[in-house]
Amino acid sequence: MRTFLREVDPAWPADGPLHRLLSGARISTQTDSVYTLVAREVQRHARGAELPEALRTLVFPDVQRRKQDERRAAQTAARTQVQAVPALALEKELAALKDEVSVLTQLLTEGDRDLSEARRDAALAERTVQLLREDLRTTSKQFEEEMEAHLLTLEDVERAQAEARVLRSRLHGEGRHDETVVLEPTQAQPASFEELVQRRDELEHVLLTADLTVTQSLDDHELARTWAAKAWQGLRSLDSYAEAQKAGLVNGGYFQFCMTTPVASARIFPVKQIAMGETEATLTAWGDERIFPAPEELDPRGRMQMEAHLKLGSKGSISPRVYFYDDSRGVTGKVVVGYIGPHLTNRKTS
Repeated sequence: MRTFLREVDPAWPADGPLHRLLSGARISTQTDSVYTLVAREVQRHARGAELPEALRTLVFPDVQRRKQDERRAAQTAARTQVQAVPALALEKELAALKDEVSVLTQLLTEGDRDLSEARRDAALAERTVQLLREDLRTTSKQFEEEMEAHLLTLEDVERAQAEARVLRSRLHGEGRHDETVVLEPTQAQPASFEELVQRRDELEHVLLTADLTVTQSLDDHELARTWAAKAWQGLRSLDSYAEAQKAGLVNGGYFQFCMTTPVASARIFPVKQIAMGETEATLTAWGDERIFPAPEELDPRGRMQMEAHLKLGSKGSISPRVYFYDDSRGVTGKVVVGYIGPHLTNRKTS
């Protein structure tokens, strides 16, 4: 055998001496360098190559026959060994096997029980996670609602402070320094709707005919304190309006009263949170929900439809409302409040 590099011309006589003839003895002798360089490399490539298709299904009868003979011999030896074992030994072995089966059965039973407990624990953990997720969603929603309410309150406070600064500046300009200090203590806002109901007699020009059970049920909500303070602000504003209307100081209705602040002592409510009516579609579909108790002087049936309302909240399914009827220039001379409770159904209700 001769060996050549790639792209060599074996027919070139001058190249022949460089490629000596390698005998079979050198190729097959493992200690020879030729075996190391040539034969081993050929073997490595051969072992890594895919078996030819013709050899994949090749069967050697003598190999199959030898394997069959080995299996028969093993089976015969096993039968002979079993026959040679005394009956007493077989019984002992059978008893040991039965004990082992019993232990394994017990272990399986315990494993099934542990698996059932694990499944129950996993189911309980899943339910707990779901409840926590629901609590998180509820808490996040309540936080957003409370933040919205606080932002609106902050706007009212900033507006009131701005008005106070302007008034103080004017008083100082006129030399009336003593009048810039408020000496009378202000009464605290109601901390709940229950307290609001108890203090309704403080509203001289507001007649509260609402179902107080519905009103006080708002105390079950986390935002009850904020809503109660907002409702009290609205009721005092309605009371201030009716009083100014009675004195002939108002030119227009309640919305104009809060928009223009016609008297210095006026208590106003944010106009963005006042709605003086409902849409025709809302009244057509859910007008019955807006029929509330009223004095018989206004309606002999003791009930009448009220559309004007104050918004105590702007987000969430509760978003309380205060529905009222302006009779400040009528027979009662008061503003009738027929409802303080959760948001009623309208076209935006989901």
